[in-house]
Amino acid sequence: MAQKSNSSNGSTTPSDGNRSRSNSSSKTGGGTTPQLLLIELKQRIITALNKLSDRDTQHIAIEELERIAESLTPEGISLCLSCLYETDSQQKSTVRKECVKMFGTLASLHEELLSPHLTKIVNNIVKRLRDPDSSIRDACAEAMGTLSAKVSPLNSNGGVETNGNAFTGALGVFAKPLFDVLNEQSRSVQVGAAMCLSEVIDNLKDPPPGALQRLCPRIIKLLNSSTFSAKAALLSVIASIVQVNFLWQICLKDKSILC
Repeated sequence: MAQKSNSSNGSTTPSDGNRSRSNSSSKTGGGTTPQLLLIELKQRIITALNKLSDRDTQHIAIEELERIAESLTPEGISLCLSCLYETDSQQKSTVRKECVKMFGTLASLHEELLSPHLTKIVNNIVKRLRDPDSSIRDACAEAMGTLSAKVSPLNSNGGVETNGNAFTGALGVFAKPLFDVLNEQSRSVQVGAAMCLSEVIDNLKDPPPGALQRLCPRIIKLLNSSTFSAKAALLSVIASIVQVNFLWQICLKDKSILC
């Protein structure tokens, strides 16, 4: 009887050991932990970005990036943005352009989840205005318009103006860095910044009329400057301000209109 008992114990020990290893494996299982999922996500993003460099795989890469963007968690958004920030002038123009367009895609899909990242995104786009490829500047303007329409910055006071400053609230997040580069000597950079500013004003959620009006003296100063050569582009910004203020006055007169 003792031998049967020992035999029984011996036969169950390997099973217990296998079960123990199985439990251990499930706790650290490949591809299921958040860390491994983020590593896998980063690899997918980098692979897709690299495929943009090849004309034969560009379309596939764009579709893959869109699929990735649709399924991102808040942690995934941060990782994706980091990958986009890292692209630079060493990359092909197609890669640079699609990275800028991805900022707009993320804004359209995730809206306020991008709020904590908005200032950094805007500053990164502004840097890309120095790109010699004009198509990149066009993409920057489009992305800025989408961001201003879809994403509200943190601590924007709900559009309330403070301290009589044109660079406060939601408008300031976009306008301040753009005015900084409007003072640069490069005409292409000036044109790109003016295009972006016009898109921001046209699309900004709840644009504060007072802050927009306070931009005008700064714009007039640039128009009167002998070193500013993108005057035609800057006139479109004035047109945008006039249009927004006109619509705002209509809304004030007829509050039944949804603005």
